[in-house]
Amino acid sequence: MEIAPDFFEYFEAAANLLDKDRSIMAVSSWNDNGQKQFVHDPYVLYRSDFFPGLGWMLLRTTWDELSPKWPKAYWDDWLRLKENHKGRQFIRPEVCRTYNFGEHGSSLGQFFSQYLEPIKLNDVNVNWKTMDLSYLMEDNYLRYFANLVQNATPLYGNDFVLKANNVKVDVRIQYKDQADFENIAR
Repeated sequence: MEIAPDFFEYFEAAANLLDKDRSIMAVSSWNDNGQKQFVHDPYVLYRSDFFPGLGWMLLRTTWDELSPKWPKAYWDDWLRLKENHKGRQFIRPEVCRTYNFGEHGSSLGQFFSQYLEPIKLNDVNVNWKTMDLSYLMEDNYLRYFANLVQNATPLYGNDFVLKANNVKVDVRIQYKDQADFENIAR
């Protein structure tokens, strides 16, 4: 693992969120969608229902709760199970604070070239001690995220992927129904 220049400061600042908001299970330094073409803002953090893994921290009390039943393998998938995260969420950065350069590991390299190699490691030394992270508190985040979605540029039609590549702002892809969503997701 390679770490970003602000790796330790990021976790130090995020520890305050863990202390104050029990709806947060862990803080991660990883974004599964953190490939170079998808990320741009090293100052933004998000809440997620999905455990991103690869460099994370949790409270000792959470470890004490989970460690007696911790699995020998596939612990990242195990942490994503509802019976383990119990509705708690995860904090993750837009731009990763860790980079996995190991081509061969427990996944035998099956994810490296397609998913891990193109990940962008943050190269900006963010001064997290001066950042106001209160938007990540549970009640504040609902308003914050709703505002992001509302202000995103809507895209419609079959050529939305091409349109999204040429837009330098946040976008939202709107769909009509479940079948339309599944078609777009494919």
